[in-house]
Amino acid sequence: MATVYRKSYTMPLPPQAQLVEEFGQRLAKWTDKNGKRHNDLTTVGQRGQIKILRYAPTYLAQYRDTEDQIVIESTGCRDKQAAMHVLTQRVKRIEQIKAGILTPQQCRTADYAKDGLGLHLEAYLDHLRCKTVRGKRVCAGHIDNVRRQLYTLQKECQFTRLQDITRDAMQTWMNAAEQAGKGARTRNTYRAAIIAFCNWCVQADRLIANPLARLCCADEHADRRKTRRALTISELERLFTAAHLRPLAEYGRITIRLPKAQHKGRRTWQKEPLRFEMLPEAVQRARLLLKDKPELIAQLEWLGKERALMYKTLVSVQAIF
Repeated sequence: MATVYRKSYTMPLPPQAQLVEEFGQRLAKWTDKNGKRHNDLTTVGQRGQIKILRYAPTYLAQYRDTEDQIVIESTGCRDKQAAMHVLTQRVKRIEQIKAGILTPQQCRTADYAKDGLGLHLEAYLDHLRCKTVRGKRVCAGHIDNVRRQLYTLQKECQFTRLQDITRDAMQTWMNAAEQAGKGARTRNTYRAAIIAFCNWCVQADRLIANPLARLCCADEHADRRKTRRALTISELERLFTAAHLRPLAEYGRITIRLPKAQHKGRRTWQKEPLRFEMLPEAVQRARLLLKDKPELIAQLEWLGKERALMYKTLVSVQAIF
């Protein structure tokens, strides 16, 4: 039989407590260290000692689920009438499932609707960390971008729960983002992030359907911020040279001290940024530093040649097609 009750527990009787009889019950009257007075019921322990009887602040609900198994769950209610209402709703849901009016999937979706959106976002990010695509994990950089985009939408659109995510709210945000100067490509990345999140919610029974399935994307052709172009001959030559010399030049970078304001723990220095004009000089320094390691020099030179050859091959293939 379904019922609600508060779980009881016992505590040792305080030394300063006084036992009195009132209305046929034995009470313990005592004052704690904060000056608060207590009138607690008492009970007898297994060894005959007198103990204070306490009850949990919230009520528990006990009922049988669809498989006729006893379930004990917290109602989160301090009032008995409110706890009885929660129990009635849960028993009603069980009867509807047995009658075929509701499905277990719909019940799970209704339970998830009560949670805050932040819990669903973190669960989705955990899913991305465990996800593999063609045997490879999703990169951390992509997960960080998705986190930033979703939490930005949550804040700016004032999404608190899953039911707050609507097509109208997202369309309003995209129009406002366009007025604020965000490009079409940027708006579409935010759109793709939240649509992927809603698709995952549907797969995880957190949503019945994706509310953003028909959300229109921004026209990237009409709002192109960067026009792609082919590299010039001089730019290609610089690319091939940098690819050839870079592996060896990395060992010839100059070490510079950081200002005290930029010190981080024991890190008081960093390597000087490497520019194209500095490559020949850095290569000469690397040869002097690695003069006792000719095998490493040959390995780095071969790596540079491989990289330059790859770029040349890609450029040749692109020119053919």
